Order: sequence, then structure tokens, then C-alpha cells
Amino acid sequence: MNKPTIEELLLQILSTCLLIGSQGKWKATFYTSSLDADVSVSIYRADDTSALGDRVAHAYEYAFIGSDTRGRRRNLTEDEARQNLSMLLTFTQRYLSMEAAA
Repeated sequence: MNKPTIEELLLQILSTCLLIGSQGKWKATFYTSSLDADVSVSIYRADDTSALGDRVAHAYEYAFIGSDTRGRRRNLTEDEARQNLSMLLTFTQRYLSMEAAA
């Protein structure tokens, strides 16, 4: 069985965030930083009307996919990056059917 590529996993996470938003229960944000070699997902209640900088995330998770440009973290192998992204995808997919908290 072929392992998904880093790019395929990134697209799966992004498309999951878009699907979450289309359900109307949650809002999901997807960020990637080439400077820090990480990807993050934040989940907000759909009825949160606060400005983005003022919102308190219901859930937040991130994944490292390589070394950062400041030498704080070693370079990851492709398998390690793939594992980190797979865990982020699993975290994100939980919100596809989860009801918003009352």
C-alpha cells in the first residue's frame, strides 16, 4: 500500500477544514508556515462572531513537518512528518460529525 505524500495529507486536512465549515456547526482555520515548518488547525464554534484575533479556540492542534529556519528543531524525516500530519488529520476529522457544545 502506498503511503500518502506530504502534499496529499495537507490537501486532506485543508479539505476537511472546508467540510467542517460547510456543516454549520464549527468554523475551522488552516494555517501553514514555511518559516516554522508547521501546520495548524483551530476549531471555533460556528456562532462565534468575535474578530479572529479575539476568538478563543474550542480546539487547536499543530504538526511539525520539518526543521524551522532558526535551528530550534531538527529536520524531520518524511515518515515523521507524515505521521504528524496523519495525527492532525485524525484530530480534524473528529469535527466532521461532532455537535457544537451547548
